[in-house]
Amino acid sequence: MLTAFLFNSSAHQFCEMATEGAKSFARRDRLLEIEQKVRGWWDEKDVFRAEPGERRPGPDEKFFGNFPFPYMNGFLHLGHAFSLSKLEFTAAYHRLRGANVLLPFAFHCTAPRIHSYQDGGVAPFPAKLEPLGGKKIFLAAATLRPETMYGQANAWVLPDGKYGAFEINETDVFILTERAALNLAYQNFSRFPQKPSCLLELTDKGTGIVTSVPSDAPDDYMGLHDLRTKPALRAKYGVNDEWVIPFEIVPIINIPEFGDKAAEKVCLDLKIKSQNEKEKLAEAKRLTYLRGFTEGTMIVGEFKGRKVQEAKPLIRAKLIELGEAIMYSEPEKGLCQGLEMNVL
Repeated sequence: MLTAFLFNSSAHQFCEMATEGAKSFARRDRLLEIEQKVRGWWDEKDVFRAEPGERRPGPDEKFFGNFPFPYMNGFLHLGHAFSLSKLEFTAAYHRLRGANVLLPFAFHCTAPRIHSYQDGGVAPFPAKLEPLGGKKIFLAAATLRPETMYGQANAWVLPDGKYGAFEINETDVFILTERAALNLAYQNFSRFPQKPSCLLELTDKGTGIVTSVPSDAPDDYMGLHDLRTKPALRAKYGVNDEWVIPFEIVPIINIPEFGDKAAEKVCLDLKIKSQNEKEKLAEAKRLTYLRGFTEGTMIVGEFKGRKVQEAKPLIRAKLIELGEAIMYSEPEKGLCQGLEMNVL
């Protein structure tokens, strides 16, 4: 696409010059004819169109390049085109090898960065967040049902309290409560053995983060239902309409008599009107969780067709293997000696 843009302007100028004077331009005109023919092939075959594939490309199956050209605040010179030719050649090489190549056209205003502007500019993030620089940061959401992650629609965050950014190793940081960080430290998930490493304390934020699967968890279903049907509730917590209204439940498990949207079915059967009906929701949870584990069948994902009780440990192991989850254990009832909590 970039090449075609440059040739368009040059071809137009050369054609205007073809009739000037008595000098022959036969060889040049022949090259322009070849150019026009080849450009026609390019357009016909969509040679420079890069479309995403149906699967994730391998290391040698994709190539992306970008060369901002021309600069907008100065005169062009041969060096610009020379530098561009290096990238264009590389893109053509990868294209001939069958890679999906994306080489978009771009303008650039200032050419190489101007250090005086850079030094006087705004820092990339506030100084308070500097300890998190270079780290991979995760909102650590808890779940007891890894098999339901296929149907996760949102996450629930407690709107008040305190939590912090804790290092669980040299590179990864979890956002969670101090108590949860202490538990993880004694499970070998801390930069320092058996000692939480807090990089930053965050106040007036959420303390508890849990996944939400409204297809199979009655509490999640009613919570999402209330947000979708009650504008005042959305306004109270600063939830925009487009965050909740357009989304539908994702069916992931089929349970005999309950279907593939068990939480919705049970909540309707028990005539639950809101998330504040705790006793009814507790009964709904008992029914869906028990029947889901003992009789449910996965209808999506790698373990489609397997019973939930078979798929659950397999999915848990898969998430841990892929580095997308870690095991987290809650301690039993604490025993105090003096003012300190004992850890056995």
